[in-house]
Amino acid sequence: MIRSRLAEGPNMKHNLFFMTDTLRVSDNDEVFIEEIRSEATFLLSAGSDTISTCLSALFFYLSRNADCYRKVTAEIRSKFTSSDSIRGGPCLSDCSYLRACIDEALRMSPPIAGTLWRELAVESKRDSVPLVIDGHIIPPGTYVGVNIYSLHHNERYFPDPFTFKPERFLSGDVQDEKQSRKAFAPFSLGARGCMGRSMAYLELSLIVAKVLWHFDFTRAPDETGRLGESEYWKLRGKGERIDEYQTNDIFGAIHQGPCLVFKSRGEGFVAST
Repeated sequence: MIRSRLAEGPNMKHNLFFMTDTLRVSDNDEVFIEEIRSEATFLLSAGSDTISTCLSALFFYLSRNADCYRKVTAEIRSKFTSSDSIRGGPCLSDCSYLRACIDEALRMSPPIAGTLWRELAVESKRDSVPLVIDGHIIPPGTYVGVNIYSLHHNERYFPDPFTFKPERFLSGDVQDEKQSRKAFAPFSLGARGCMGRSMAYLELSLIVAKVLWHFDFTRAPDETGRLGESEYWKLRGKGERIDEYQTNDIFGAIHQGPCLVFKSRGEGFVAST
């Protein structure tokens, strides 16, 4: 597929492969095929698995938090006049509760929940200054990182961290929100933060808004409606954290469920043309 797309020339912009034109490195139109293949593999995993994990988590939480579900549904159906009007722009950006729900799902069940390790570079002895973190000297060559799931569930930054509470991102308290944002890192932070953050938010917002415009949904009524719950707590007969969407960390999260029942809103609304 890579070779056939390259043969079409730079003006055929089917998808992100059009950027491969920037990889042409010589007058005879030579291209680093292996580099393109590597980038494509990364884009497929980073741009699809992460989105599907967040969508699954968000629908899981909305199906178990009726008040949040009512609020975000009311916001979408009052902001837009038809499905066709749901598109990127000021109106979608103004859906603050939708964004808060997305952020809360990313906080509770981050698609990349583990630690993004970095190796402390070995500097020249002449000008090297040891890295000191909380009074501890970190030797050169040490791998360092912060676990995103642990950070997102630290009560210092997110009180009641195992409760789905989108309002925590809409508190109105500038200091509290600033404190929370400092510890909110689903896309990582700093120079190595995800370049696709804005695209991810747009994609998530469009999909969720479209779904909520067209459908109402509930948990499946039978045992399949529990898919995605914590097996650990369920097997021990305890109620804690059953309503936390479960993921397994293998770089991109592995997950199951939720199983939901969707019902079309019927003819009482303006559908897409």
